[in-house]
Amino acid sequence: MSGRSVSTSVPQGLDGGTGIQPVLRTQGLRPSIAERLAMRAAYPHPFAFGDARNPHVLFHRIETIGDRTVHVLGSVRDTGSSYTGRGNHLSELIAVDPEETRGLPGGPAFAARAFPWLARWAGSPREVPLGEEPAIPALDRDDPQAAGRAGRCTAWEKATGDAGWAGELAQSFLDGRRALLWAAEGIDVLQLFVEALRLLPATARWQVTFNTCEIEPFPAHWRAVRPELGLVGNYEPKNELRLVLGKI
Repeated sequence: MSGRSVSTSVPQGLDGGTGIQPVLRTQGLRPSIAERLAMRAAYPHPFAFGDARNPHVLFHRIETIGDRTVHVLGSVRDTGSSYTGRGNHLSELIAVDPEETRGLPGGPAFAARAFPWLARWAGSPREVPLGEEPAIPALDRDDPQAAGRAGRCTAWEKATGDAGWAGELAQSFLDGRRALLWAAEGIDVLQLFVEALRLLPATARWQVTFNTCEIEPFPAHWRAVRPELGLVGNYEPKNELRLVLGKI
């Protein structure tokens, strides 16, 4: 990875500020990348802080920062109340260099699923050497292309009754169409994305952007929306694949 940044509410963060601040950062992370990661650390609580209905959002973005393209894997979640008694959240963002993705054939959804994301922050703000950062999971052992065998999209079969919808989602990307999934609470959206990405060539997987629950505007290729939260911002669908998953 190029580096990682973790933000939450603290009396004093790495840069001396209060409130939602970076509390962990990879040593040597370029300031422009660190600044962009901090911009992606927001979490507009859909429900009251501490409410179990607040989603844990996982996403993959592709960012242009100056003259560089950077892949960003993110985890953002509600963590109840802060030291001030106000709402708090934990944001963990990882910057991945495009060259590095060649050695991560499992793709971004698999990496997001297998990465050991933090659930809470403890300790003092600190910087971590790159060599001590957790590795981004690379090899998906259930990937049929890697294993040289046919695979089953069991999560899709469970969610829809028809595993073939995984292929429809994968094909939508190849056709240049975006997709919107209306996914009821309890649907494992990230696993659906993992299975659909397994149907794409390994070289194409890191080109697919996604979020597992939309709580702020985000023009990803694959977007999941909880029906009780609805669409965010001004949205006009154009030639888009729409799927309804679960009882809505």
